[in-house]
Amino acid sequence: MITIKLPYQSTNKFKEVLKIIRKEYSSVVRYSYNRYQENISQKDIRNSLKSLNNINHLDAWISQCAIMEAKQLSVRFKKHPSIIFGGKFNFKQLVAKKITKEQFKNKRLLPLNIQGEQLNKGNRKFILDIIENNQIIFKLNTKQHFNLELPSLSNNYKKHLYKLQQLNEVKNSEKGYTYSIRLTDTHIYISFEEFKTEQQIVYNEHRYLGIDMNPDSIGVSILDKNKIIHTQEYSLIQIFNKILNASLSSDNKEMMYYQNKLRFETLQISKSISKLAKHFQCKTVFIEDLKFQQKLNKKQKYNHIGNRKNKNLWKRQLFVNNLVKRLNIFGIKL
Repeated sequence: MITIKLPYQSTNKFKEVLKIIRKEYSSVVRYSYNRYQENISQKDIRNSLKSLNNINHLDAWISQCAIMEAKQLSVRFKKHPSIIFGGKFNFKQLVAKKITKEQFKNKRLLPLNIQGEQLNKGNRKFILDIIENNQIIFKLNTKQHFNLELPSLSNNYKKHLYKLQQLNEVKNSEKGYTYSIRLTDTHIYISFEEFKTEQQIVYNEHRYLGIDMNPDSIGVSILDKNKIIHTQEYSLIQIFNKILNASLSSDNKEMMYYQNKLRFETLQISKSISKLAKHFQCKTVFIEDLKFQQKLNKKQKYNHIGNRKNKNLWKRQLFVNNLVKRLNIFGIKL
C-alpha cells in the first residue's frame, strides 16, 4: 500500500463545511464503534443512524465509510476495546485543565476517510484532476464541489498520481483503480495499492504520429516508414464560432462557460491523441515548432478574426503542456 501525504489549499467556505462534516463523521464512528462492542450487526447500526441527533450533512456513502472505519477499529483494538477517541494524552491534558473542552473536541475530530470503489472511477467522492490542474475535486453532493489545490509535486509523486489519474479515466462501464482518501483541514492522504508490473509496451521504431495544429482544429497523421496508416481530425470550430459571434464581455457568465468548454475540449483532445499514439505503438510524436508574427489589419475583418483566434482563443501551450505529461506516462517522446 502506498500513501501520499500532501498539504492543500481551498476556500474558507470549504474549511467551514469540512469541519461540520468531520464533526458528524467522527460522531458516527464513535457511535458505531460502541455498537460493535455490543455485537450489533452492521445492518442494524446503519438503520439506527436515523435516530441520531445532529447528523444532517452526511449522505449514505459517507455514513457507510464511518461505519466501516468503526469496524476496522473494533478489529484493531479487539484485545483493548476501551479506547479514548482523541487520545489518552489529550484526555489527561483536559483533566489537568491544560487544554479547554473546545480544544479537546477539535482534537477528537477524525480525518474524513472515504473508501475507494472500482465501479466509481476509483473513488465516489473525489476526482483526480492532477495532470491538467494540479488539484483534486471533492464532490460533497451534486451541487457542491470543492477544489483542493495541491503544491508543486516531486517527480516521484507525479509519476504515481499521474498514473493513478490515468487508470481512473475510464468509461462508466469500466472499472477504475481503487484509492482511498483521508482529509484533515490541512492535509490530504491518498492511499492505493502498488501498481502491478505491466508488460512493457514495445514501440515501433519506424512508426510516429505527426500533429498539424491550427487554432480551431488539430489534425493527426500516423505514419509507418513514411506511409500514412491513420488520419484523424479534431475540430473546435463550433465552440470557436460561438465565442467569436457572441458580443459578450470576458466576465459574462455565458462567455466564461464557452471559455471553460474550450479549455476542457482542448485537454480532451490531448488525452485522445496520447492514447492514439499508445494504441498504434508510436515511439515518437512530432509537433510543429510554430514561430510567427501576425499583423492586424483593421480594414480586413478576416485578419481581425484570425488575430483574435491566434492570440486570445488558441490554447496551444495548454495543449502542448498537457500532451507532454500524458506522453511521459506512456514513455513516448515528443
